[in-house]
Amino acid sequence: MKNQSTEKSTAPSPLTVMDLNDDQFAEWEQRRKDWLKSSFRPLLTRYGLQQDCVSCGDVFLRSRVTIDPEGNIAEIEVDEAVIDCGALSDEDRNKLHGDLLAEFRLLEFGEALRDLVLRVRIGRPSKC
Repeated sequence: MKNQSTEKSTAPSPLTVMDLNDDQFAEWEQRRKDWLKSSFRPLLTRYGLQQDCVSCGDVFLRSRVTIDPEGNIAEIEVDEAVIDCGALSDEDRNKLHGDLLAEFRLLEFGEALRDLVLRVRIGRPSKC
């Protein structure tokens, strides 16, 4: 039996946005901006939220996102959830968390980002 502490994982190490090459970064930024506009903002509106730095500040999930060889999201591991909106009940905060993940899972990525694990923020910090 092999000692598990000496076995190497075959999973790729997570990359941050700063680790991406130019093609990967361009694709990430385009997908991220499109998602913020088409999914994130409408989701906040559905919950009656506006990132105005008074009633609602940061709304993001610091996560590790695994993209499979076909460009689909295979897994999302949330390391930290930051939903700084005082008016939300705990129940609505949990629903928003789930809805953010569900909407983000719908993204498909092109060749430049396939078969990678990325450390990213799903959502957006406030501009305060």
